[in-house]
Amino acid sequence: MDELGLSETFQAVTGNILPLLGNVPHRLYFGATPNLDVDGMFSFFPAVPASSNLAFARPAITKLSEDFLHLRKKQGIKGSATHRNKETIKKQWELLVEEVFDASLVLGVRAEEPKRID
Repeated sequence: MDELGLSETFQAVTGNILPLLGNVPHRLYFGATPNLDVDGMFSFFPAVPASSNLAFARPAITKLSEDFLHLRKKQGIKGSATHRNKETIKKQWELLVEEVFDASLVLGVRAEEPKRID
């Protein structure tokens, strides 16, 4: 692990590729966690419990406001540069959590890093 807590595998797979992309700025974001949340919100991904060993389809996102989700763009949010108040953001986050639970999934907050194979 380096000073940021990044593993050798991350450095090999991601860090070593960044310089090849040219002289453009790169950012590494660390998300909010259940223990270090932001107004009760935290980063997550749709998941099944590791013990289930099941595959699943990406859940449909239908409850979010069209101001937040671009239907043709399946990742990221629409208007991310637009200022939003905390209450609006939290309501959309809660709707996203509902979508995950409605698909019989759980909120993944940690995943094992794959083992590096040379």
